[in-house]
Amino acid sequence: MVKTEYSSVTGEDINKPTQEEIRLLRRLSILKLLQDKPMRTKEIAELCDVDERTIRSDVDALRVGLNFLGVKVKIDSKHKGSQEHYYISNVHPIFLALNSTVVLALLRLLEEASKGQFSGSVYEHIFNMVYSQLTEYAKELIQDKLEKKYDSTEIQNLLEEEAVNESEHHAIAYLFKSGKPVTVSFTNELAIIREVQITDIRGNELCLRAMDGTEYLAEYSDVVINWHKIDYK
Repeated sequence: MVKTEYSSVTGEDINKPTQEEIRLLRRLSILKLLQDKPMRTKEIAELCDVDERTIRSDVDALRVGLNFLGVKVKIDSKHKGSQEHYYISNVHPIFLALNSTVVLALLRLLEEASKGQFSGSVYEHIFNMVYSQLTEYAKELIQDKLEKKYDSTEIQNLLEEEAVNESEHHAIAYLFKSGKPVTVSFTNELAIIREVQITDIRGNELCLRAMDGTEYLAEYSDVVINWHKIDYK
């Protein structure tokens, strides 16, 4: 049996979660719920077993951004037609309980990967998100083993649609993940246009598969992508 402990000041059960802790846990739960499918306020309220007013407060806070472990995470809202308003999230909160040796190994790998010609900014963003979660003590332990000195800044997750629209590197990674076709040509034969899927990323090379099954391995610098025909949904 767990012994109940009471505060000598307030007389309250000190093991009982505070309202702030309950609110944080509920908002993290909402992030996970919205990974599965878009939801309306009423659906979220039913699953969280609270009223819609509480959920409206939660989703408003999540749209602005929730500070968690040094990273600001947020959700997005969309409309279907003129009436139906729903919320979505492509944020996947990950907590890694790593010792400083493993953290250093991970950061060094991300440093090296960030030098890639077209995928660099994706890995740089991941590096910053990991680094921002470290304590000052942990940063002091590993700082001289990294290639340069890094400043701690507030890191905000990029909603996938924002990342795709803002960064060519993220757009390439998204096309690889989603398997969506994209229109390309090659610098040595610009007149020939092909619709392909990106099936792999190897260093600075792209593995491409045309709709007829033909496969290509091309340097990224030799591929001309029609970005205007990429529709993120």
